[in-house]
Amino acid sequence: MSWAALSPIAVEHNLIAVALTQSCDRQAILVDPIIGAPALSLRGGHTESHLSQIVWSMRSSFVVITAGHDGRILFWDIRLPSKPIDSLDNTSAPGYSSFSHDAVAHNGPVLGVTHSPDGLHLISWGGTGLKSSATLRIWGLDANGRPCSLPPPNDSPQSTSFDGLASFTTCQPRSINFGVFSPCSMLPPISRRSGGDRTTNPTTSRLNEADAGATALLGSSVRMAVAAAGSSHSLWGATSAFVFVPVGLNLLVTMATAQEDFHQSLHKRHFSDVRSCVWNESRQEVYTAGMDNNLHVWSLFPDLIEDPTGLGTDDNEARV
Repeated sequence: MSWAALSPIAVEHNLIAVALTQSCDRQAILVDPIIGAPALSLRGGHTESHLSQIVWSMRSSFVVITAGHDGRILFWDIRLPSKPIDSLDNTSAPGYSSFSHDAVAHNGPVLGVTHSPDGLHLISWGGTGLKSSATLRIWGLDANGRPCSLPPPNDSPQSTSFDGLASFTTCQPRSINFGVFSPCSMLPPISRRSGGDRTTNPTTSRLNEADAGATALLGSSVRMAVAAAGSSHSLWGATSAFVFVPVGLNLLVTMATAQEDFHQSLHKRHFSDVRSCVWNESRQEVYTAGMDNNLHVWSLFPDLIEDPTGLGTDDNEARV
């Protein structure tokens, strides 16, 4: 097992979604804790073993999202579990949704998936097909938590645009690439842009979707965190967010916003790979856990002003 999740909104069931990682498994299962056994299995969508992520939709209590080392992100309806209902594709044109066997969201293994605070966008972290590089992407979802399938009408109100991508306040298919990151580099990543990866060809890179070297350098799947960025920013009419991503030894802090003047930076405190981060809304803090057996507390807004180096003090860490 690599990942387990409970639905944050379900009142009809209490199923636990579990992603399986055995070499013979290409499926996820839904466990009923009342009977202590699997109630459903979701199989037939992923082409390789080692499912890396599984999350429940924040908009529908019946939709499960799985991601794997084959670069795919699939949407399942547990009421019709025989096959996926939708898939994300970084090369498809707007207006073409639903499930496709050829669709890939990343040209390398998908290492992290999370929702924006309002559930209207899905944020994914995964490989580019090149060794030691990964990219952060954001995908538009509709009010039911499924990928946007219809292009906006010609008279839809526009909000903002960048890099030639028109943005609308209504739901539309979009895949925004925040740039390519190297876990060994402390330099700021390149600016985000729309579309696929600039450094790789979608046709040839699909041959390297589960590149072992990329997986080894990027590490295993990670848990990302998001925090609402307030009303001063907009994500195409939805709630913008701060995004926290473990990148090797570092924590990437960036913004999911439709504006061009966003800021992103890398901060280092751990001595080994960071595997998970969690946002505490009430205390406005980020908690990170690493393979160095350390837990760190990042009081994000005060510390970034008082300690611009991001190194923190001994008071902000605990040994486990």
